[in-house]
Amino acid sequence: MLGAPTRVEVSGNRAYAILPATHIFKMKGRAMREVAQLTFTLAKDPAGWKIVSWAWTGPKAIPVR
Repeated sequence: MLGAPTRVEVSGNRAYAILPATHIFKMKGRAMREVAQLTFTLAKDPAGWKIVSWAWTGPKAIPVR
C-alpha cells in the first residue's frame, strides 16, 4: 500500500519522489508488516513519466498482532 507523496522535486524532465509504503505478507505462515519509504527517480518522455530507479528503505518486517 502506498501513501501520498511526502516529497516531490521536479526539474525539467526529471523528478524525485518519496512515498510512505506498507508491505504486508506472510513469512513461514506468519503475517508480517513492513513500514517503510519508497524513493523514486523518474524521467519524462513523450509517453509520460517513467521510473528510472527506486529504493525501499525501512526497518525489518515485524509480526502483525
